[in-house]
Amino acid sequence: MLSGRSKLGALFAALGPVARFAVGPSIQDATQIALHRALSGRPWSGEPSVLALAAQSQQVAVWTSVSVPELAPHLRDVVAYQRRVDALLELGLAHAARTLDGLLPVVLLKGSAAGRWVYPDSACRQRRDLDLLVGDSLPEVRRALLGRGWKDANDPRHGSDPAVGRAWNMSVDLGGGRINLDLHRHLVHTDWCRPNTALMLASSVAGRAPLPITQPADTMVNTAIHLLGTGFHEPLKGWLDMLGLLPLVSPAELAARAGAHGLVTGMWLCLGVLGRWFEAPVEGHRAALGRPLRGWLLQRLSAGEHDTPERQPLPRGVSHRLWPWLVRDLGERR
Repeated sequence: MLSGRSKLGALFAALGPVARFAVGPSIQDATQIALHRALSGRPWSGEPSVLALAAQSQQVAVWTSVSVPELAPHLRDVVAYQRRVDALLELGLAHAARTLDGLLPVVLLKGSAAGRWVYPDSACRQRRDLDLLVGDSLPEVRRALLGRGWKDANDPRHGSDPAVGRAWNMSVDLGGGRINLDLHRHLVHTDWCRPNTALMLASSVAGRAPLPITQPADTMVNTAIHLLGTGFHEPLKGWLDMLGLLPLVSPAELAARAGAHGLVTGMWLCLGVLGRWFEAPVEGHRAALGRPLRGWLLQRLSAGEHDTPERQPLPRGVSHRLWPWLVRDLGERR
């Protein structure tokens, strides 16, 4: 059993990262800064092979090879592999689209949507799986897919009943590989924000992919939800999605959509990071959202430029719980 002094020491050891997160100097990683500069078309310096490794770990290798030619020779093998993965995912997407055509309202989310709005081809936006918003039609969509060769692949820890729960995973074997598809009833586990899934489904855009995709403002908000919901412990690809979506969304439209999805504060924070990391023109969009009362605190805590925008990196589990709590709308647009 720990003594009182030992317990106190353990408490201080646990609180140390949180204290540094709040009052310590902001961490600036030279390699990540150079990569941010290169990917936003600004002058950069650094060892190309090191930046190429950073691009690979941040899951932006294909887009880096396209947009930063100096780094392309260092990324040739990983780009070839990622293009094969993308071809497999597109095969699975076409299969799902044939199954679900005209059946029920569904809409592609996240990378599959951003890839169609932002990049010249789908492979430029690295993906591991497909994400489909289906709302309360999840059981019907699942049954249709089961009838065409898809199988349940849900983690038992996430529930065993497709009629309840936030999401359900399925998979199919095609083209010598396995494709995973997440069916989303809701987008968040708790009510730290309030994504309006009915609005996303009703506002979807057809014709850019085998299935409808979320419109640009919804895609941007959903990207921010994902970044914040994981405590910012996500690769750089989501930030590049937001950077590319920004010119497609007017300040008024973004403010309206962020309000509809309960993410005014969170979007304001993400835009601040976007402006600082990439010198993106975010002032008009942030002004339309309105500065939250605790804006100074949020900016201080997100003043880093490394793997995450945290002032000092927190353990993933702590970040996962802390950031959604920090950005809850407290009346600004409720």
